[in-house]
Amino acid sequence: LLPDHRQQIQDNLADFQQRLQALDDTLRSGLKGTGRKVIIFHEALPYFAEACGLSVAAIVNKEPEDTLPTAQLIRIVELIRSEDQLPVVLKSAEEDPSVNTLVNETGVPVCELDPLTSGPEDPATDYYETIMIQNMKLLQAALQ
Repeated sequence: LLPDHRQQIQDNLADFQQRLQALDDTLRSGLKGTGRKVIIFHEALPYFAEACGLSVAAIVNKEPEDTLPTAQLIRIVELIRSEDQLPVVLKSAEEDPSVNTLVNETGVPVCELDPLTSGPEDPATDYYETIMIQNMKLLQAALQ
């Protein structure tokens, strides 16, 4: 494909790989050693947590508008109460009645992250990196 642009494509790829590696290094060092566990309420966020070396107490896979079954909600409340320090709930911007219930029952802190499931129509070339750094800063504040 595009043999006349082969070198430019290879150079762009190398640059992008360097940017992603730098982002990975920044995320890992920025969240290293927080020691606090997280409870995840979005299917994209386990990848973020793993990439940042976060300790995951639970992953809740459901649509944001769905309510957790009572038995599962009770198990998560018990998990939260069994921890020495309250874990932080990671969620996206969608309204989530289950998260609201957990907050009301336990006082667990919530960190709302952007899972990049939508965005601007014509994003800047560094849009991904910008949002991931923004997510890291939000999480740093929530984990303090």
